[in-house]
Amino acid sequence: DQYRIIKNKIVEILSQHTEYEFSFINTPKLVNYLILCKQRHAYTKSISFTNKQLELIHADVAYIISKEIFESLKSFFDFTLTENDYCSFARLMMGYRSISSIDQIQPARREHSLNKGAEILNELIQAENLEPELFTHEVYEQFSCNLETIYLRRIMGTPFDMESFYPFYGVSGLSADFCITLTKIIEKRYQITLDQTYSKSNLYLFERIFDQANKSSMDLKIVVISLYGKEYEKMPVYFIIALIVFLSLQYFL
Repeated sequence: DQYRIIKNKIVEILSQHTEYEFSFINTPKLVNYLILCKQRHAYTKSISFTNKQLELIHADVAYIISKEIFESLKSFFDFTLTENDYCSFARLMMGYRSISSIDQIQPARREHSLNKGAEILNELIQAENLEPELFTHEVYEQFSCNLETIYLRRIMGTPFDMESFYPFYGVSGLSADFCITLTKIIEKRYQITLDQTYSKSNLYLFERIFDQANKSSMDLKIVVISLYGKEYEKMPVYFIIALIVFLSLQYFL
């Protein structure tokens, strides 16, 4: 009953803050944290924060949401709430939040995130000899959001979590390769080491780029190698499909 009541209250308050995007797959982490917070409150006073963490927390709506959630569950907590309680819960939310719009980045960091995102994507375009036309303004903005998510997770000390892996199906090897290259660029630029969740978080971005390239025929080179070793380039898609089917039938029959 405690778990259900707390979860419903968290979902209710998060839903009221439409400007704050949070994946509900991570809601159990928030519920479990509050339950543990009650059991271990004697140790809460020893929680410490860096100046950078406190600066970001107090400027973020997560801090307001944290206070609202704690205040709405006063009957559950049989102790006096402190600033450490609010900040530690806000830090957890910020570490697991989703940022899908440039408007969700703190105003003071927005331009900085856009500039950094553009620098890194341009470096990737040069390194992989990609067509710049594939990377629209929307792609640059979305990548800046991804970069801000990585930044928050690192600053807030969010631990590696297997649940952060999204269920990607049918992802191309090309997208995966670009994600790895992108991670290496970020690691080299900032002298940091990133876990796989950061690499994988950009998969859908590249899939979207290549899907758009296919739809608009933006000079995406298609190469098919037959069973006999012959190579066919830039053929119409319907012809390639027919060729593959024909050669497959020849092989099996």
